Amino acid sequence: MNRNKLFAESFTHFEPTEENISVVEWLAEQMPGGLFIYRADEDGEILYVNSSVCDIFGCESVEEFRELTGNTFKGMVHPEDYDTIHDSIDDQIAQLDNKRNNDYVAYRIIRKDGEVRWVDDFGHFAMLPGYGEVYYVFISDITEKKLAEEEMEKAETLKLALKQAEEANEAKIAFLSNMSHEIRTPITAILGMNEMIQREAEKEEILEYSENIRKAGVSLLGIISDILDFSKIDSGHMELEDERYSLKSMIGDLYNLVTFRAEAKGLGLDFLIDPNLPEALIGDEIRIKQVISNLLTNAVKYTEKGAVILEIKMEKKLPGAVRIGVSVNDTGIGIREEDMERLFEPFERMDLKKTRSIEGTGLGLAITRKILALVDSDLQVESTYGKGSKFFFSFTQKVAEDTPIGEVDVESLIHSGPGKARKHALFTAPGFTDYLPKPVNVDEMERMMIRYLPADSVVIQGEENSEEEDMITGLPEEIYEYPQLNAVKGVGYCGDVEDYMFALETYEKSIDARADQIEKDLKENNIEGFTMDVHSLKSTSGAIGATHLSEKAKELEMAGKEKNYDLLKKETPGLLKECREMNDILHRILEVYHAEEARAIRESLAERRILITEDMNIDAQIIRQVLRLRNMEADIASNGEEALRYFSENEPGYYAAILMDRHMPVMDGLQAAGKIRKLDRPDAGSIPIIALTGSSSVEDEEDSFAAGMNAHLVKPVEPDALFEVLEKLILGAK
Repeated sequence: MNRNKLFAESFTHFEPTEENISVVEWLAEQMPGGLFIYRADEDGEILYVNSSVCDIFGCESVEEFRELTGNTFKGMVHPEDYDTIHDSIDDQIAQLDNKRNNDYVAYRIIRKDGEVRWVDDFGHFAMLPGYGEVYYVFISDITEKKLAEEEMEKAETLKLALKQAEEANEAKIAFLSNMSHEIRTPITAILGMNEMIQREAEKEEILEYSENIRKAGVSLLGIISDILDFSKIDSGHMELEDERYSLKSMIGDLYNLVTFRAEAKGLGLDFLIDPNLPEALIGDEIRIKQVISNLLTNAVKYTEKGAVILEIKMEKKLPGAVRIGVSVNDTGIGIREEDMERLFEPFERMDLKKTRSIEGTGLGLAITRKILALVDSDLQVESTYGKGSKFFFSFTQKVAEDTPIGEVDVESLIHSGPGKARKHALFTAPGFTDYLPKPVNVDEMERMMIRYLPADSVVIQGEENSEEEDMITGLPEEIYEYPQLNAVKGVGYCGDVEDYMFALETYEKSIDARADQIEKDLKENNIEGFTMDVHSLKSTSGAIGATHLSEKAKELEMAGKEKNYDLLKKETPGLLKECREMNDILHRILEVYHAEEARAIRESLAERRILITEDMNIDAQIIRQVLRLRNMEADIASNGEEALRYFSENEPGYYAAILMDRHMPVMDGLQAAGKIRKLDRPDAGSIPIIALTGSSSVEDEEDSFAAGMNAHLVKPVEPDALFEVLEKLILGAK
């Protein structure tokens, strides 16, 4: 090696300090990083270290360092890293293009205090006169840099993993959505053909088989929907909507959903609704309803006797919002303490010995809890095995209007059938006073039929219609065959024919129960209750024009007030007989009325032509058969492109509506609907387009409406639901 000529020969022997060290040693001590030299043999004996190396290892002297490391290079390196970095150094030095014999490695060390640190190692292989082959090594502590790199690497790894998870979730959702459609398609065909069997078969045995097919198909569809919902929530694809909704309407829907199931099992059903709750809220009504309906249907499902009680109350009033508490109590089988931890696990079924015969996927509570998590809530449960359970939660909703919901009579919210929508515009009794003003508010009338009222609290105000002999257009002619009912007077009280017919329907639903209560009151000598019941009967009978029955009830009301027991016992049987006769009369009248109403709608739809766009021929044929039940005609297009051509080739008005499957080859339903809406023809923007799909998700429904469709029906399409939509969109029926 050539000597650096910049320095004099005496440079290496100069001793500038009292320690008698050489200049080279002095320079080594001034270096900001560590420097050490070790033999390039198996022992790796350390020949020299500077103070910085000692500092890196947490040693105060060279002696401490030598004791810590055993004075070998191997002793300096973390035991788990030595073999790897030793092989790396050998490989680097052996490379032919490494002319200066340099190497670089990074490894961990263990300081004297036990702390593990990272260092980088820049080495140089050389021949040291008098010592042989050695390595000169410069090291520095890179722990902070290494940790930062590791964090960055973790972040990148996490980012990549998250991306892969999102892609996997997207693929899973797409797969499940597609499979949902693919599975629903044959089920739709099965249920559709089964519907035809149920309509045409007469043998009881065949109808029983057919009903079992229907139940199994509907159950399978429910399972598919549950799995798709669970997967969407689990992967974070379910988003809540913020829309205005009516709390009373939602409560009515819940009652309609569960009341018949409860009645079928002989269970009591009670809804306790806080009258101070706001009527109009803002939130995701569909998901809140899904949560409560899951709890209610579970309660009915697992209860064999007793009752199910839903309570909805206001827990706290907030600025512009309200905290609502919901609880569902049942007297069912209860939950064992050891099953509580598994209660919300997906696909789990508790106490199989008792629940084996009960249908379900074990997803309901898991879905419920996950939906509640989206509204910052959680489902709680209290249960006593063998006695019943209570499920409860609280959630916050924005308030759209602060008007209280008031007393909610859930039985008055039972949905009417098609064409029997209630009218409220003509009701003129705000606040439901102690009077029945004309026109009579039929909702208030229904309240009177169902609840007790204080004596002398109800009268009918207004003049009676003097034109009793005139026939009123819109009433069934059969109504005039019964002298017990003065229809003209009843219409005069109620305001118009539609409200009068609804009043008759309300009265007919409750008159038997009222008669039973009157009979019970008399048997139990409950004169006060008897008097209130006949008072209510008097007022409501008068409101529908049942004058004689009203007078009879009035007579017994007075007898009740006077505690004239002899008269009560003598005349009450006649009143009860007249009540039941009136029930039969109203039943016959309403049957005729609704039959005429349905016939009028059928005739209005008859011979209308519908364009069915469906790639599954069997589904299209089933829909065509359903439409023929109303004497409607249909053409079938197998994809969106054909539908567009059929519509374009025929004159405006040729088709009354288009039934459009969303998932089809060549051109899907969304594309076809969008193209139809853009055509330059008079009916392009007005023809009703109804989406048919296997998915009931909010997102799919929004996509349908965004594409220009007017309605969204989920397969398999129920005939009644289909006709209700067609009536609404084609005829403008309410």
